Amino acid sequence: MTTPTSAPFEYDSNPALSATGLKGFTLPLSPSGKTALFPPPPWDYSAEMLVVDFTADRDTLARYLPAGLVPTAEGSASFGFGRWNAGAEADPRMKADPARGQHDEAYLLIHAMMGDKKVGFLAFSWVSTELSQIRGLVQGFPKKLGSAFISRPVEVGTGGPRREPGHTFHAHVNSMNRRLATASVTLDTAEEAGYVPPPASIPHLYLRMFPSLAQAEASVLELSTLSLRDMEVGSTYSGDATLEFGESEYEELHELGPITAGRGYHYWYAMTILSGSVTPLSA
Repeated sequence: MTTPTSAPFEYDSNPALSATGLKGFTLPLSPSGKTALFPPPPWDYSAEMLVVDFTADRDTLARYLPAGLVPTAEGSASFGFGRWNAGAEADPRMKADPARGQHDEAYLLIHAMMGDKKVGFLAFSWVSTELSQIRGLVQGFPKKLGSAFISRPVEVGTGGPRREPGHTFHAHVNSMNRRLATASVTLDTAEEAGYVPPPASIPHLYLRMFPSLAQAEASVLELSTLSLRDMEVGSTYSGDATLEFGESEYEELHELGPITAGRGYHYWYAMTILSGSVTPLSA
């Protein structure tokens, strides 16, 4: 197979590396920069989403939030699954090669209050590719490798669910051969055009943390947010949902305790990440 190279790789080199002649937005570095795991933003995303809202004990949720955030009064959260397509303006290979530009994901988003502003804090995430994992860590997404699966919608036949009332979508995520979460949404409502599901309607916060080899404390510890353009929600169906968390000695989802599943949503989502901003956290 021939790898597309229709555009030159003009990756800016870190000024500290200019004397070495090596380039790249991430490791590995090379003279051209094209071996870097992924290029700099802007990054374009389009996704099929299946998300379940749920409630849990507020005191338990609070244990997973950084300082400055508190759970909502109702103890709300969302567990989502996404089938993502991604591209980058600096690297045409990402859109041209599905193996490079596509990944599957599952994640836990805790709804929280920062003062009088409602936000979503990404507490856990599992993705299917190393590119998505490392790109997420750069942004503050706590990504680990895992396998997420979502029922694929069909337009003909009965081999899968259709995007219409009465049909059920299923999803689950596994990591280290442990089933971490299992969800289903039975569609009953076609939402009006312009409807935005609750998890997508609030700004998201992330926690960037990179340890130091020279000292015990982290060299980087900061809250991050993303600068977006062209955020878009496509057609949305909603319905009653189920959600169960499984046990694993490597994870803590099951330790959230009893949860109550609310509504679930199947929708299309898109955005472009331009950059991000950070706020250092004091020790």
